[in-house]
Amino acid sequence: PQHNIEDIKKYKLRISELAGSEGLKSIIFLERSLDARKLIIESDIVVAFQTTALLEALACGKKVIYTFWGETANASKLFILPFHKYSKLMACVHSPKELSDAIESCRSDQTVKDNEARIGLFSQYL
Repeated sequence: PQHNIEDIKKYKLRISELAGSEGLKSIIFLERSLDARKLIIESDIVVAFQTTALLEALACGKKVIYTFWGETANASKLFILPFHKYSKLMACVHSPKELSDAIESCRSDQTVKDNEARIGLFSQYL
């Protein structure tokens, strides 16, 4: 569906303000026409909600944070891929504060996520 350009601009500004209030300064919004694969490969941490980029990032061995809060998450949780149930593979956060904490945790965490759980997720959804 088409979205109002002004609404999208307001959303991006609001997300950037929230992130800034939590100390996160570099937020990148990808346009739909761009290929996210290069950004995923070059990223240390991938943060997203309901996108195949989560699976692609896991396949690349990246640290993943799943944002699962707000009206959209609550209203659609019965119809979306249940990434929030895969805590062995990714952090699932429920607020901007949790997102900030999860990013800091991912920056310092050198452990590799559970490979069996990763294979299970891929075999179920790919």
